[in-house]
Amino acid sequence: MPYWREALRHDIDAALFAEMLSLPHDGRNPEIELTPEQRLQRILDALITQVVALAQQSPVLMIFEDVQWIDPTSLEAIGRGIDRIKSVGVLLIITHRPEFEPPWIKRPYVTTMALNRGNNSAKSTL
Repeated sequence: MPYWREALRHDIDAALFAEMLSLPHDGRNPEIELTPEQRLQRILDALITQVVALAQQSPVLMIFEDVQWIDPTSLEAIGRGIDRIKSVGVLLIITHRPEFEPPWIKRPYVTTMALNRGNNSAKSTL
């Protein structure tokens, strides 16, 4: 990708992150006109791109607990992330109750481990 396109993408991603965090717009970042769906998709892509970039510098550990209560947008983000991080240095640990069936569970690069603690049991996806 040409440098100027990468710089433009960085500026747009920075603007989206600033907006997502309700930071004041001080003119440093471009105004972005996207539909709500386009904005959501761009934010999810930018978040995953950041994780991949970090993993290319050094190993990354991410932990999500009690995913059985996850909202649909976060579930989509994790699913996308799992597909993108499979070839970089990220260990993703996801805990959930046995009744929750993650959509990514049958992917060949996903490992499941059942954990039992007394009468409570949980599953982890690695």
